[in-house]
Amino acid sequence: MHAVLPSAAQGVCGGRDTGGPRALHIRSTEISTASIHRQRSWFLAGQACWFVAFGLQAVLFPFLVVNVLNESPERVGVAQMCLMAPALVLMIPGGMLADASDLRRLLTTLQIIAGAAPLLLAASLGTGSAHFGTLIAFALVHGSVQALILPTRDALLSRVSGDEVQRTITTAMAVQFSCQIVGFVLAGSASEVGAPTLLAAQAALYGAGALCAGRLAPVPPIAATGSQGPRGARAELLEALRGITHSRRIGPIMLIMLGVGFVFIAVFSVVVPIMVRDLYRGGSIGLALINGAFVGGVLFASITMMIRPPVVRQGRAIFVAASAGAVLTASFGFHPPMVMFYSIIFAFGIFAGVVMSLGRTVVQEAAEPHLRARVLAIYSLGFLGSAPLGAFVVGQVAALTGVLTAAIWAGIAMGILLAGAGAATPIWTITKKTTCPR
Repeated sequence: MHAVLPSAAQGVCGGRDTGGPRALHIRSTEISTASIHRQRSWFLAGQACWFVAFGLQAVLFPFLVVNVLNESPERVGVAQMCLMAPALVLMIPGGMLADASDLRRLLTTLQIIAGAAPLLLAASLGTGSAHFGTLIAFALVHGSVQALILPTRDALLSRVSGDEVQRTITTAMAVQFSCQIVGFVLAGSASEVGAPTLLAAQAALYGAGALCAGRLAPVPPIAATGSQGPRGARAELLEALRGITHSRRIGPIMLIMLGVGFVFIAVFSVVVPIMVRDLYRGGSIGLALINGAFVGGVLFASITMMIRPPVVRQGRAIFVAASAGAVLTASFGFHPPMVMFYSIIFAFGIFAGVVMSLGRTVVQEAAEPHLRARVLAIYSLGFLGSAPLGAFVVGQVAALTGVLTAAIWAGIAMGILLAGAGAATPIWTITKKTTCPR
């Protein structure tokens, strides 16, 4: 017997229809409540396969550009841009596609396509025909598939979570970061085992992820009552934007996450590496310690949140964690001793884990089910898309005032944004919805 997922996909509260003309029709093929644990397990297994492969990708691609092809810094920058740029273009269309598709079928298809790209690159390397254009083509294909998979996986998560959205998101984050570390370690053997072998392993992992997705129950699109049939992309996008701006829960979180991307990610991509190089005389080991300390903090927060009851005062926790992050960012400006510097990075990872986990939980719970993939795509695009602009601004400030002063100004800027959010939005009052997502 198939049943509607409680609170993740249902438009009723305590048996009372709360949607009016917007009430949701969930198809009879929806994932059954009885099998929710099995579905969640397959989802997390697929998540693990993807992020081990993603960890391999994060190391292998720059290794191929820098060490195998010996490209110039300018070409390295172009290659990395081609890997990341598709997300800015395709994230929102990917959300629209996910809202209109069976998520199981779409995720399976996308992961199969993702697996074909490293296989073709491995064959090219094995025959000695690989060149810079080959890597650019690979970067564009892989980046495009990744941009489409992210909103698909995000929308699927709420459909396999039942009424444990926060716990599932936190568990998925722990799987994500721990599996990326596994991928980093495996990619470190590229010089010994060869890039083609690791690319083949990456393709196999994507294939395993496709098999995991195929074991899920059908996850058809959710349609609103009174739908007028297919509409233009502009109308669908405007509907999702209204879902964000009119929500007293999503809007404040979106504002804070824009600040997180613009300030925090920019500081970690510009200020912190320069501090490691110029102030602490650290090379690749120092940069590796930064990643390790940050990921360690995120994992600590994720595991702690997994074993504790769900956070009820979600908005307050996000506000406090982001405020702590602003203080820690400004503390870089006082040139802390090296041990304290890496301790601050670890603490920053803890607070970042809280903000990322609870922020996505609020959006997952509050977004209307038929808009969820689009809303999550806009959320991710705002978070990630503000980072390049922030990096440019922070870089200019650092060039004018020095990296230490730039860190202080970045912390102050985030503090001002948080003060405005606290005064002008209901962020402080956002609480967990136990029965209804809105």
